[in-house]
Amino acid sequence: MSTETKKHEGYWWFPDNPGKKVTGTLYVNQHEGIEVRTIGSLLPQQALLSDQIDLLSKEILLGQTVDGKSITLIGINCTNWNSNLNESSLDVSTATHTASLAIVGERHFLSKNEVIFSSAEVRFSLLDEWLCKSGFTFNDEYDERGYSTRFNLEYEYPEVLEFNIDSIEAKFETNYVFTRNKTNLQWQLGHKSFLRFTPVQPQTFDWYSKKFDSLRKFLIVMTGFPISTGEIVGYGDEFYIDSSSDITTKEKFQVYVRLSNSFLDTDSKHPAELLINLPLLGTELGAVLNTWFQKSEILDPAVILYVATLSINLGYSEFRLLNYAQGLEALHRRAFGGKYITDDEYEPIANTLIKSIPKEVGRDHRSSLEGRIKYGHEFSQRKRIKLLLDDVWTGCLDEFIEDRNSFVDKVVNTRNYLIHFDPTSASKAVFGTEIFYVAERLRILLVTHILLQLNIPRENVYRAITQFHPFAYLKQRRN
Repeated sequence: MSTETKKHEGYWWFPDNPGKKVTGTLYVNQHEGIEVRTIGSLLPQQALLSDQIDLLSKEILLGQTVDGKSITLIGINCTNWNSNLNESSLDVSTATHTASLAIVGERHFLSKNEVIFSSAEVRFSLLDEWLCKSGFTFNDEYDERGYSTRFNLEYEYPEVLEFNIDSIEAKFETNYVFTRNKTNLQWQLGHKSFLRFTPVQPQTFDWYSKKFDSLRKFLIVMTGFPISTGEIVGYGDEFYIDSSSDITTKEKFQVYVRLSNSFLDTDSKHPAELLINLPLLGTELGAVLNTWFQKSEILDPAVILYVATLSINLGYSEFRLLNYAQGLEALHRRAFGGKYITDDEYEPIANTLIKSIPKEVGRDHRSSLEGRIKYGHEFSQRKRIKLLLDDVWTGCLDEFIEDRNSFVDKVVNTRNYLIHFDPTSASKAVFGTEIFYVAERLRILLVTHILLQLNIPRENVYRAITQFHPFAYLKQRRN
């Protein structure tokens, strides 16, 4: 996504002191943050002189741009100031304030709780490619010599996808924006896709933010690539365009949130390069997204570990192996359970084991042993990974792994060596570049099961996994 810096020049003030306004410029960059640089101090000089740090942080800073836009900045911190403390009446102080959230629109908000939208939409990197919709069609006309004589280009807004997501009581739909810009003799035409939520009742921005973050994770799982959040637009109250018209519109607010610098992004891919695009899902998007939100409690730990590992540029294969292994264990525990005997059957056994702990054992050591005994009837990580591997072996993981038992041994022994520094596991663990290959195969196993949990037909999942180009090289070295 674009990381260009947007600038808004205007006047700025705190809600509790509207008579004190200063000039300044707001700089918004998706990765570098949200920052206001003012000329003239918004803070009382006595606060700066007495070093009252608590006055340097505010919930809200308001602004009015030179072109009439209202700006609300939330989560304000004064990070730098150079105050003019001489006897001159001219205030030439300068200050820099950072914010966690910026809202640009038609009115101000006086607290974060007031930021309530009737609907909101978001744009992601790779969203156009995943939807496989551009709206453009074209053809060339040639003369008898084969020279192009005419180029015809048309744009038609794609069909809107719309359905309800019952578990979050909201309507989901796609939205498309056609852009055009003419400079001198050149035209620039563009198409942008958005995903929109319209809840039954208006919701706070925090509500939308959580849903958009869940959608980002969903698209990372679907595409197989890191994805970042782009534009966010919130819609407020409905109003009449003018007093003589029956036509209404809604307040529109541009929302900016700082993203983590550590997140990777994928700017452009051909739709065929994605793991699963929308055409492969066919008419099942509504059912799949409903399942995604319904199963959030089951899927979240595994999805978070998968998405974080894929999205953060740390470069350590050990980090990847540990996260994917832990994600698989969490997924199996929540989706399938996994106990040798029932809790009721195990309770007397656990009580007997706890009573048999010698009295000489220290309190902290005893507490540690009791914690391990409590879960002593649950499947081990080895068994969980083995069961998950067996379930998707034929026709899928057997394309990437030669010996499943040997693979599970490598995973468990390497994990035990890294976590527990277990000398007995060292001779059976893998090191160096081999850790990378083991970790990548764990990634394939994890994403396969996440997709299956969404009730996507098994044959579609297998076809997507085995044909995904970034996994192809693992077929050449299956051991």
